[in-house]
Amino acid sequence: MSHDIFISHASEDWAVARQMCDVLESQGLRCWIAPRDVLPGQDWAEAIVAAIEQSKAMVLIFSQHANDSAAVGVEVEKAFGIGVPVFPFRIREVEPSKKLELFIRRVHWLDALTPPIEQQINNLANAVRSVLETEGTTERIAPIADSTGDKSHESGLVKRKTRRALFAGLAIVVVGVCTTALIALSWRPPPSPTRPRPPEPFRNSIGMSFVLIPAGGFRMGAPADDELARDMELPQHMVKISRTYYLGIHEVTQDQYAEIMGKTPSYWSEAIVGGPTNNYPVTNITWSEAVEFCRRLSEREELIYRLPTEAEWEYACRAGSTTRFPNGDDIEDLKRIAVIAGEDANPKHPIEVGCLEPNAFGLYDMLVS
Repeated sequence: MSHDIFISHASEDWAVARQMCDVLESQGLRCWIAPRDVLPGQDWAEAIVAAIEQSKAMVLIFSQHANDSAAVGVEVEKAFGIGVPVFPFRIREVEPSKKLELFIRRVHWLDALTPPIEQQINNLANAVRSVLETEGTTERIAPIADSTGDKSHESGLVKRKTRRALFAGLAIVVVGVCTTALIALSWRPPPSPTRPRPPEPFRNSIGMSFVLIPAGGFRMGAPADDELARDMELPQHMVKISRTYYLGIHEVTQDQYAEIMGKTPSYWSEAIVGGPTNNYPVTNITWSEAVEFCRRLSEREELIYRLPTEAEWEYACRAGSTTRFPNGDDIEDLKRIAVIAGEDANPKHPIEVGCLEPNAFGLYDMLVS
């Protein structure tokens, strides 16, 4: 699968790299970043090389850590060798090492020394987009106008030769953990320029229902004073979702998965649960299987389905809330929207999708069932 941008960074600069990835992907630029996109069991070096070869551009998070990283040097050299344009994004006021200087000395740098860094990342996105458009690797999709001529649903950049684009979502349980995954949905070229986007809510041929998620912004990640926050959730930062998109109202069910893939690998069978499980969320699938499900569904529906960015999912999960949970700060609030392991009142297995309270966007089970 090709990507717009490969993000090269030293491990010490992970926080900035992750923030950059979130912002770029929220603007429709597809990113590849390690370790997120290295598949389980995949050879690390082979994954890096393949990702660089399939990317349209490389963004280098440039710092002294990058100077000291042998891996970063190899990645930049590989990109330079195959003609992938490199965008140095300098986050510390340092000069490049002798090796990096060979490749980036004559390249225009983008400095992020002056806050806010979000603005500098936006400048970077504009620069990358300009180069990609010039080289013809991406195409700006025309705004989607409704019957009143409203163009508020303007699309971003996607590598497709269509003139209209929409975004849709579905929820998939990956490797036995209930997580939601967003899919992008694009029309094939319509027979007439006035073909409308799907009505709200939208329902596809296998019974998956979608609601339109509005564009907006939110603070992604956990606050610094959250004792339960993991390193990957820090620092908390602002992310702008610039386009509307459709999202499935709940997880993909076992029946829906089997309709497309021919079978369900879910552990929670009728024999285990003691009753019908056709409306249970599908479980025990890998990331690759989820991607394959989207591919086959795309062919069947003649629309494009994809897995989500982290920013798109978290934005939809929070649904405009600023509380600890999407519906409040207390554990009792959480119990109304999620099944909590270890609670005596809850079952020892998942429940049917859509049985708990929805969030403000009308989405169910965003914090697992």
